[in-house]
Amino acid sequence: PTTKTATVPASRFLEVDFTANGSNHFLFELPIVVTLDYSRCARSNIVRLPLSVWYWNASTNQLLDQMPSVDNKLLQTITFITPHFSGYVMAN
Repeated sequence: PTTKTATVPASRFLEVDFTANGSNHFLFELPIVVTLDYSRCARSNIVRLPLSVWYWNASTNQLLDQMPSVDNKLLQTITFITPHFSGYVMAN
C-alpha cells in the first residue's frame, strides 16, 4: 500500500506537488495516469491554447520534462502519464 498526497500550493501557475509515502520523489514500477481539473483557473486564454503538463523544479522555476498529456477543453481537465510523483506544473 502507498499513501499518496496531492498539494496545490499558492502559485501564479497551476502547480501540484505529489508525494507518496511521505517522499517528494517516488518512482512507480509502472507509469500511472493522473488527471487534473483546471476549471477554476480564471485566465481566459486557457481555453484557447493547448496545455501540457511539465515535471518542474519549483525552487528554480525550471521546466525539466514534458509529460505525455491530453488536454480536454470540454471537461477542462488535463491527463498525463508519469513514472514518478514529483512537482508538476501546467503550461502552454
